[in-house]
Amino acid sequence: MYDTNILLQILRDEQSITKLEKFFDLSETEESVSISLVTLAEIRSLSIQFRWGAIRRAKMNEAIRRLTTLDINVPEIIDRYVEIDCYSKGKHLTRAGNFSAIKMGKNDLWIAATASVYECKLLTMDLDFGHLRDEFVDVVYITPDTFR
Repeated sequence: MYDTNILLQILRDEQSITKLEKFFDLSETEESVSISLVTLAEIRSLSIQFRWGAIRRAKMNEAIRRLTTLDINVPEIIDRYVEIDCYSKGKHLTRAGNFSAIKMGKNDLWIAATASVYECKLLTMDLDFGHLRDEFVDVVYITPDTFR
């Protein structure tokens, strides 16, 4: 599953998909070609904030149509969101992390919960998911060098 920053990279350079698949040996599975509904909202918002023109927005919409958008209106995802939020703040009732409280953005919480429940690898360039690795979600960090 792509985090918003990965989708943004793909929209900047279509060859990024090929580079990701080659570098990480990804196949055309749902985990490598899906996004959270939250990522869809984020990328649409960014397209307005960055003042993308009609051609760039059309390119974005075409790229999104090729992806599976995973819904978040799922009871298990809502429960996982609560778990991840409490865990990140060091207030989970049964799970304790070896870190100080971490404040995650709400969109990142939804994206992590979605990847966790759908059991997708989360491809991201964002280091904010690190404390969730091995506990809730399989995080795959992508460095900018991957796309050069």
